[in-house]
Amino acid sequence: MAVLNEELVLSKTKCKDLEHVRNLNVFGSDVEDVSILQKMPSVEVLSLSANKIKELRWFACCPRLQELYLRRNEIANIEEIQHLRGLKYLQCLMLSDNPCVGSAPDKYRKTVIAMIPRLYKLDGVEITNEEREEAESAFAASPMIPALNLQQMGKLVKPPIYPSQQVSPKRMEAAGNERKEGSGNTERSPRPASPFQDSPRRIPAMTGETSKNVLSAVQLLIRELNLDGLMMLKTDIDSRIRLAFQANAGL
Repeated sequence: MAVLNEELVLSKTKCKDLEHVRNLNVFGSDVEDVSILQKMPSVEVLSLSANKIKELRWFACCPRLQELYLRRNEIANIEEIQHLRGLKYLQCLMLSDNPCVGSAPDKYRKTVIAMIPRLYKLDGVEITNEEREEAESAFAASPMIPALNLQQMGKLVKPPIYPSQQVSPKRMEAAGNERKEGSGNTERSPRPASPFQDSPRRIPAMTGETSKNVLSAVQLLIRELNLDGLMMLKTDIDSRIRLAFQANAGL
């Protein structure tokens, strides 16, 4: 059984210790044991697609987790999703190509939405208010999905803003490295604009030649990204566009 261990995590993230890890991407490494997550309280983005993960209980040890990508693993029991219910910042979840999706993807989607009503995107698709209402109605009396009381839900408070939450060439390059190591797929889905991103007013806009140079560099890096990396980038772009519109509307 392959274990996600400290040596692998630190080599991937270049962090000095596990407590400071905020983004981790381990693609296609046959990882099954992720119990080390209990030592990573600051992690915000986890991309562990194409592994052999069967259970989700250790992800409950990551209170700041905002995005979780677990495509192509071995999660068979849909009730494992309950371990994610207490993650009040979790906005994006990718579980496609797991056995729990089964032959009825619509029912799977409705079940996950009912279990984690805070989710913004599931498997790369934004959750609509209509879907939330349908899920709530369909599972209102289900013992598998107990009501989440208001105290447990809490307020969707801004977590601390870290540099790791901003788009940077290094972050894009790191996402692209996964493609060179194993397979050509990674993901990331957009999270809501306001709670987890810096305001665009705090980052000076680039104009002229500088903007052109940055755009050219970004376009070159995009070619190296796999699916996970592209989804990660799309998340940040969508969020920044929404914030930019909000900022302009407030002028």
